[in-house]
Order: sequence, then C-alpha cells, then structure tokens
Amino acid sequence: MAERCEYEPERHPEGDIDPRIAAFYEELTRHFPDHPPYSDDLPWSSTPLTLGIDHVVMYMRTGEVSDPVIPLVKSLAREHHLVIYDGHGDDVHPPAQ
Repeated sequence: MAERCEYEPERHPEGDIDPRIAAFYEELTRHFPDHPPYSDDLPWSSTPLTLGIDHVVMYMRTGEVSDPVIPLVKSLAREHHLVIYDGHGDDVHPPAQ
C-alpha cells in the first residue's frame, strides 16, 4: 500500500474514507494542525498530510519538535485499530490487542 501510494499515485484507490482514518486524522490535526496558521513547533515537514481512503501519510521533522506527536499517533492508532507503518525502518506496528 505504501509503495502504491508513493510510486503509483494513479493506482490510488478511490472511494469513501474509512471512518477510522477520518477520526484519526481529525483528532491528530486538532492537536497538530496541518493547515495554516502554523505554530513554530509544528512537527510536520510536509503539509498538508496526505489523506487517502485507507491511510494518512505523515512526514515529520527531525529532532525534539516531533517528540510530542509520536505518543499521540501511537495512542490514536491503538484507539482506532489502525496499523502504523514506519517507512524509515520498514517497520509495521499492528494495533494492540
């Protein structure tokens, strides 16, 4: 899915956004907006976040500025039963049971 989204955008599935994805995105961006006005401590290195029917792509800045968003992403993913894929390490984190 990650490769398809990044390397073959024409194959990106169309349809209604999964309600879990929509809720995750809304809660996440309520705490860390991806549209102006931005604060100086914005964790995103690219905005707006990429929202698909089955995923949210987040590019984070390096350093301490991103530290607060990581626990929130993990918590929201657990709450909404979503998988986290970290493309840097090619790591997959399924939701906790």
